[in-house]
Amino acid sequence: MPRKKDYHRTKEYVNPLKTKKQKKKRKRKLNKAIWVPLMVVIIIAIICVILVSPIFIINKVEVGSNVRADIAELIYTSLEKSKDQVILGFIPNNHIFWFKVDEVVTSIEDPYIKEIILTKKIPNILHLKIVERLPQAVYLFEGSQYFLDSSGKIIEPLINKGVGKSGIILPHIISTSTPDILSNINEQKVKFIKFFYDEFPRYLKDINLLTFEMRQGSSDAKILTSALWYIQVDTLGDTRVQLSNLKRTYLEKITTQEKNNLEYIDVRIPSFVYYK
Repeated sequence: MPRKKDYHRTKEYVNPLKTKKQKKKRKRKLNKAIWVPLMVVIIIAIICVILVSPIFIINKVEVGSNVRADIAELIYTSLEKSKDQVILGFIPNNHIFWFKVDEVVTSIEDPYIKEIILTKKIPNILHLKIVERLPQAVYLFEGSQYFLDSSGKIIEPLINKGVGKSGIILPHIISTSTPDILSNINEQKVKFIKFFYDEFPRYLKDINLLTFEMRQGSSDAKILTSALWYIQVDTLGDTRVQLSNLKRTYLEKITTQEKNNLEYIDVRIPSFVYYK
């Protein structure tokens, strides 16, 4: 019996589905060969335009409301110097994408500045903002006086006695034991002292606070008043409660004769106030 001819195995037969797939494959290769180089050329062209376009040359510095004029001037000076410098032989150093913000920020040193924030705003603007270290108290030790910031760290030696850069009178902190007392002063204690000092005139108007004596390893503070008696406070306690107890004790419980011989009022314990 004659064998049936297998058309799939003959050279004359061409599978139409296979031919169609081959055409699509060739077309994809052709498209890829055209579009890939074209996209590379377009990307390079865009980068070149960005690098040489004057639109991206920094021409403005936005300054925050609390930025001092001398700090802003340093930024302007750095920007002016960068105009005369080029990168790769043709890119200005004051280009928004090439200007080195970190180098400018680290070059500025000022004890009253905690942080300088210099950011870029596309296409050609720098924005300057600073976080200040404002004096919150004055630390006295062995005849020297220093400004302290809100965290209890020294800012710099004191220039005008008891007066911060804003002209505000500041509380004085003293230590009669060791200069290491600064290691015992933290943000919470400075906040307590500053608040107590600022609020005190609202409670006792005819008396001023002279010094806050801190004790090593303790949250207690001994406050000398202008009447030469002391207030014992707990810097970890509630400030308003201690001030209220102080006012009530001094005005309502202590007689005029006792006030003349008063040594101290202890308001560290909220439920019971001692005085002598």
